[in-house]
Amino acid sequence: MRILEPQHHARTAAGFTLPAILIVTGALLILAVGILLVASIERSTARSFVDRQRADLAARAALEDVRGILTKEAANDDFIVISSTLAAPITKDRDRAPFLFLARGKVEGSKYKYRYVPLFSSSPAKPVPADTDTLAAPKPEDFLNTDDKARIRFS
Repeated sequence: MRILEPQHHARTAAGFTLPAILIVTGALLILAVGILLVASIERSTARSFVDRQRADLAARAALEDVRGILTKEAANDDFIVISSTLAAPITKDRDRAPFLFLARGKVEGSKYKYRYVPLFSSSPAKPVPADTDTLAAPKPEDFLNTDDKARIRFS
């Protein structure tokens, strides 16, 4: 009688399949993670480009808005530029920054009415009504600083 010996050939093939499948699955997993990372980077780049374009368009729109306001308000010589400063500086040891306004006045009967247009960034949500008399007449301010340290000597 003949004794059948176990076939080592079949066991070797079956033992090779499992590690091969694990290696291929790992490679596909690494590839999928890489693709997701690249897609995330691309999305971030596209978003920053769109944000940059929006900022550029907003800046151009703001400049056109300023141009329109100055064209309307300063078309003739019936305006004055006045400045106002805060009573106390926001930051210690710093000069107060002036706020500039374009003021236009007109006489109605025996009263003066002034309209102020800010020459700085302000919220357009609450516009100052035209020809309002809620603001007092501007006080003349000393345009020359009396502090010798704050002036530049040209001589």
